[in-house]
Amino acid sequence: MNKIQRYILLSCAGIILLMLIFPPFHMVWGGKTLNTGYAFLFTPPSPEGFQRISTVDVGMLLTQWAAVIIVGGALWLSMRK
Repeated sequence: MNKIQRYILLSCAGIILLMLIFPPFHMVWGGKTLNTGYAFLFTPPSPEGFQRISTVDVGMLLTQWAAVIIVGGALWLSMRK
């Protein structure tokens, strides 16, 4: 592994960690799914006028992680000597 590949690997790991700390949230209300945005993991957003607290949108989070892994992997492979 060369220097550039190490940088790509650490960058992807950092991005995934930040995505874990600030995940996407959503709320199901009346059969509809409402996107409530991104927030710190331990302080989920609660939109005005709603008494419910949002939950982590795990499907979206896993999709974002997969995208970072695919792009990072492609970059890592393209920087081989």
